[in-house]
Amino acid sequence: MDNEVKEILMQLVEGQKQMSADISDLKKGQKQLFDVQKKTNERLDEQYNMIYQLTLNAEKMQNDIISTQADVRSIKIELEHKVSPAIKTLCEMQLDNSKRLHKLEHDMQELNDQLVIGEVLHNIKDI
Repeated sequence: MDNEVKEILMQLVEGQKQMSADISDLKKGQKQLFDVQKKTNERLDEQYNMIYQLTLNAEKMQNDIISTQADVRSIKIELEHKVSPAIKTLCEMQLDNSKRLHKLEHDMQELNDQLVIGEVLHNIKDI
């Protein structure tokens, strides 16, 4: 019976060693799992920070768009009420000036023609 007890005790010791090795392996696996979970959490934090930054940028862009729209609206109003009428008035004045200049050139040409005719008549009388 001593051998049987000894054999049982040896089996128990071997089982204990195997359980210790399994527990050690389990602890290593848990540590690896913890490390993977930690890295995953760090990546999620980075992504959360990027999303938060994108949200802040989107809000700033939205405010910039609203401001730009207001500026464009103001420019359109300025163009419609001040610039366009001024350009129209200037164009009308330029057209009037062009017509008057053309008439002046025509009248000047007539005066020159009459002056030349008068000179020729005067020279004919002198002959």
